[in-house]
Amino acid sequence: MSVRASKEKVQNSVSRFPLLPIRDAVIFPGHVHSLLITREHSRRTIHQAQQDGSHVICVTQINRTTEDPRLSELYSVGVSCEIMHVTPLPDGSIRAVLRAGSRMQVRSVKKTTKMWIAEAQPFTSAAIETDELVAVTRFCVAKFTELAEADSTIPLESLASFSPDDPSDRIIDSISYFLSTTIAAKQALLEEHDVLNRAGELSKILAREVRLHEIQQDVAKSVNQTFDDAQREYFLREQLRSIQRELGDVESNSEAERHRNSLLANNPPEVVAKRALDEIARLERFQASGPESSMIDSYLDWILNLPWNRVSNEDIDINEAKGILDEAHHGLNEVKQRVVEYLAVQKLSRSIGGQILCFVGPPGVGKTSAAESIAKAMNRKLARVALGGVRDEAEIRGHRRTYVGAQPGRIIKEIRRAGSRSIVILLDEIDKISRESRGDPTSALLEVLDPAIQSEFVDHYLDMPFDLSDIVFLATANSVSEILPALLDRMEIVEFTSYTPSERVEIAKRYMMPKLIEEHGIGNGKFFIDDEAIEKIATLYTNEPGVRQLHQQLAAICRKAAVTILAGESVKVDCNNLHEWICTSDYQEPKNQLPKVGSCFGLAVCSLGGSSMPIEVVLLEPEGTESKILLTGNLGEVMRESAQAGVTYLRSHSIELLGSKNVGKDIHVHVGEGGVPKDGPSAGLAVAIALISAATNRAVRSGIAATGEIGLAGDIRPVGGLREKLIAAKRDGFNTVLVPKRNERAILELPHDVRIGIDIVYVAQLDEALSVALEPSVAGTVALRRTTHAAIGTAKSEATNA
Repeated sequence: MSVRASKEKVQNSVSRFPLLPIRDAVIFPGHVHSLLITREHSRRTIHQAQQDGSHVICVTQINRTTEDPRLSELYSVGVSCEIMHVTPLPDGSIRAVLRAGSRMQVRSVKKTTKMWIAEAQPFTSAAIETDELVAVTRFCVAKFTELAEADSTIPLESLASFSPDDPSDRIIDSISYFLSTTIAAKQALLEEHDVLNRAGELSKILAREVRLHEIQQDVAKSVNQTFDDAQREYFLREQLRSIQRELGDVESNSEAERHRNSLLANNPPEVVAKRALDEIARLERFQASGPESSMIDSYLDWILNLPWNRVSNEDIDINEAKGILDEAHHGLNEVKQRVVEYLAVQKLSRSIGGQILCFVGPPGVGKTSAAESIAKAMNRKLARVALGGVRDEAEIRGHRRTYVGAQPGRIIKEIRRAGSRSIVILLDEIDKISRESRGDPTSALLEVLDPAIQSEFVDHYLDMPFDLSDIVFLATANSVSEILPALLDRMEIVEFTSYTPSERVEIAKRYMMPKLIEEHGIGNGKFFIDDEAIEKIATLYTNEPGVRQLHQQLAAICRKAAVTILAGESVKVDCNNLHEWICTSDYQEPKNQLPKVGSCFGLAVCSLGGSSMPIEVVLLEPEGTESKILLTGNLGEVMRESAQAGVTYLRSHSIELLGSKNVGKDIHVHVGEGGVPKDGPSAGLAVAIALISAATNRAVRSGIAATGEIGLAGDIRPVGGLREKLIAAKRDGFNTVLVPKRNERAILELPHDVRIGIDIVYVAQLDEALSVALEPSVAGTVALRRTTHAAIGTAKSEATNA
């Protein structure tokens, strides 16, 4: 058990001294230190202390960039210093020479008009020269001597600043003062009361510094040896080519010389330099016009011009990033918040950390522009890799050099084009990647996106590891269900929902029209478009979840306006003359129709947003002894099962619905737009309503659409995509939508303009939905039809007379 090496003796008296904050240095007791003082308040402190003949307390700042630090921004322990000499400099600053005294514990700081006054309490350490302390001190002296002789940054006079006869605490402070380490490490040594503990910490720092210096020397020696060999070989080959030219034996290979110069200029890693030298030697053995020379020449161009070491500087400003996102995108608040969080983590950790965002949503909602905003906020270049239809893994990993026309994969190509490893790569349409017998590109993408092996990514063409860990990878997709599970596991999904009609109108007014007017050169006061006309185009003449069709329609108006303005006329577009300016539109009459038996509209979501689809059911007399079920309309397996569930419910409740145990009919279920593939459980409720309507001969009320999954017992289960479905229902003229009861909370979280203007009815059981959707009886349905037809005939007659 060792004896305690020192005993703390803290003086209880508190004195007032001028305070001098210093940067980039830690002063230790017993040393003379020269300071360049540029700050006005620091100069006043020196001058005032010199006039008063008092000492100053030098305390190091925690953050060197702070101009006016507070007490919390200063270390708590400093050193009292005597002002020996002050020299004014031409630029207004001064050079002060200070002699350091004892350690001081700063208790408080008060700022006056002239300088800072600190209340400080001195403390000293009475070191007991034990054998353990002497041994540790001698170890520190030996290591510091070894380091000073090898490291040119440590002045030689540092070895003469102490002698073996000096006390251990003085030797430790002298070594700490001259040691080339961090400010925080030096400050920790200054604040340590116990001399033995201080000596132990210093020994660890010295041992680590010596080891780091040895590693640095080994690396420098290896690199210098590599390039010394390259330069020597270069000069020898130059002499050889000169002799060969004189003899006329061999034609000079200028390409080999060019690559050798490129090798010396680009300074690639050692493994790349060695491979390049081997390939240059091979190139010189072939004729310049031969096919082998062409392949080697192309390979050398690639490996010598890749940014193996180049990394771009970036400075992420979160407030600026928010401004960029708000300027480029309207709405999408949840998406923008997630992007800001991503950038904040990147700024604090300086590490990608395996976070790969995948933006999922229908076309035209701003997925690609969000990636552009991220790259702009990070001050990086954006490279786009389109994956739609990619079938060969060589598109990602590159071709092997044994193939004719081999070349690297798209990732390496984009890195070379950008000239840096610090870029943002957008993997566009990752849900549309394909697989063929020539190789699975998914496996190559898994290697690219796996943070554990990104630093060792091997392109088949390069046949050498390339570090991808500094790259920010983003992805886009239209549908999560189409992304392969292995890829989905690597990414975090960020949903881009459809724009509401009001958001599309606002985007057109605030973003699109000013930009289109400027691009088409019609901002000369001769073009005007009414806000009501823009609203009509956005709500009635375009049918999309995003804004691409809206942009196309507005751009077509601007083009026509440019022709008219060149003819010397001004242009004013409003609702009255909009039909003269609008391009071919997607305007459709609302699907709201008269009550009809066996027909109900379902709501669905696809990659293009929400849509309504008619579901029709007809009961026919069976041709054989058993009734059959016919399902048409390009239905997927899940949707077919939903229709089967509706049929099962009808048969199990046939007595209460039909008064008979057997339906006794062939059932034909047809979903409109047969050329469009359809799948999913959301249409189960609409199919059941249409089926029971046909079986009971009760018409489905006008203006009703339904969404929900149905169980065999008639329970209505929750579904997704409610935002897109309600937007589609409002667009297509439905005034009532049946929604599962368990989706009530999700509906209430939707924006108000999505829910307003439509009656949302929550249903938990199929019988509840039937009571809302079906007319009470056949007689009532016939009477309603007659009344409606009569009203339509009267309206047509009045229009004809008018």
